Amino acid sequence: MWNPDQPAPPSGDEAVPLDGLPMVTLEWVWNSLGVRYGHYFAGKWDGFDLGIVKEDWRYQLARLTDAQLQYGLDNLPVGRPPSDVQEFRRICLQAPEPKPQHPALPRKRGRLEIPPHVRAKFEQLRPREDEEPSNVRAARGTIANLEPRQGLGDVQKAVLAAARRVVARYEAAHPKDSAATPAV
Repeated sequence: MWNPDQPAPPSGDEAVPLDGLPMVTLEWVWNSLGVRYGHYFAGKWDGFDLGIVKEDWRYQLARLTDAQLQYGLDNLPVGRPPSDVQEFRRICLQAPEPKPQHPALPRKRGRLEIPPHVRAKFEQLRPREDEEPSNVRAARGTIANLEPRQGLGDVQKAVLAAARRVVARYEAAHPKDSAATPAV
């Protein structure tokens, strides 16, 4: 709010504090009210410093959207201007909520329902019970490829050790599967 102990704010577009309605928007509202009601609106402020009156309107209308302000201008009292900024603000606040541009998806609590056709695709990707996962099959292939070789480098030795760990972890977690599955 404007403090009377401070000098009057400058007029024009440069006087737009962060917490007030932009001056351009206020001028649009005031010009619309002036055109509609003429002297009945402008004459209400005779004898008052118009800069102070406009500053009060800027702060009172600061949190209204352009749509709310337009609603207020479209729904003014017939035959008389709004008695004060509070009456105009009350009219603006009666604006209906804007419809979202994209309809909101329904929110469901709990588990997400997966459509049957998507679930079927996932089932096709899941390894069969009698089949080893692809990473274990790849590890067995790496072991089969590197074990017979002589003079492995440090990187090849590390890869071979990692492949053995993958197979060992799988066999520990699936003891009956590993007995049925022949080593490569």
